[in-house]
Amino acid sequence: MIILRDYTNQREEIVPLLPFMFGIIAPNMRAIAPTGNSVERDYIIWKKAMEKDLENPQKHWVMVFAGQEMRLLGYALYRIAMPVLHMDEIQVVKTHQGDGIVFPALMGKILHDAEHFGTCTLRSYANKRNEKAFGILRTMGLQILDETETGYRYEGYLDHALAWFRWKYHNNQEQ
Repeated sequence: MIILRDYTNQREEIVPLLPFMFGIIAPNMRAIAPTGNSVERDYIIWKKAMEKDLENPQKHWVMVFAGQEMRLLGYALYRIAMPVLHMDEIQVVKTHQGDGIVFPALMGKILHDAEHFGTCTLRSYANKRNEKAFGILRTMGLQILDETETGYRYEGYLDHALAWFRWKYHNNQEQ
C-alpha cells in the first residue's frame, strides 16, 4: 500500500523528513552530480537549501510512503508561478525506480495540480549526466530551452505531458 501526501500546507512536518529525503537524493547525486564533498557536508548544504525552499509559498512538497511504517519512497518539489509549473525535483528511492508506482504517483499529482491551477507550460532542469531524466522529459514533450554549465533547462506544454502520462499509465504500459 502506498500513500501520496501533499505537505504544501503542513511545512512544519517536512523538517523531520529532510534526513529521509536526503537519503533518497544522496545516491542519485553521487552518481549524477558528485560534489567532491563528504556526505555530511553535502547534507548540510542540501538541508540549508531545503530550509530556504520551505519559506517559498509557491513551492509544493509531495511525498510517497509505503506500508504501515510509512517508509519514504519518493518525493517531488515543484513551484507554480502562473502560467508555468516548474518541476524542481522528482526523486525516487533506487529500489522503486521504474516500478510503475512511485514515479506515476508523483507525476500524476504534479500534472493534476498543473491542470487544476490552469498552468499551460512545464519547465524542468536536468543535469548533463542524467540521461534518464532527458528521456523522461523528452517523452513528456519537453524540449531543451537552453543550456547551463552543468545541465539543460527544458520547457513544454502541459497538454503534451498529460497526453503522454495518460497513454503511458492509463493504458498499463510498462515503464
